[in-house]
Amino acid sequence: MSYLDRTRACNTRDLSRYRPFQVDGVHIGFVRHDMAEAVRPYADVFAVSERAVVLDPRLKSFEDRTAAVDAVLSVCPKTC
Repeated sequence: MSYLDRTRACNTRDLSRYRPFQVDGVHIGFVRHDMAEAVRPYADVFAVSERAVVLDPRLKSFEDRTAAVDAVLSVCPKTC
């Protein structure tokens, strides 16, 4: 396998398994559908729809965002 073949293999992905993740109106990554559903109950931190997962816009600072996401992940089911 050549280096180019290896690069192509690493860049192959199925984005239909993911939803965009947005912070402050900026697309910053992707979230698996199962993880999106696992964080849906935490509406004070995430707005989850069929189209995207959005971090609550009231969380403005790095510290506030980090603390809120950490709090969810510390109690979220294992799927997170």
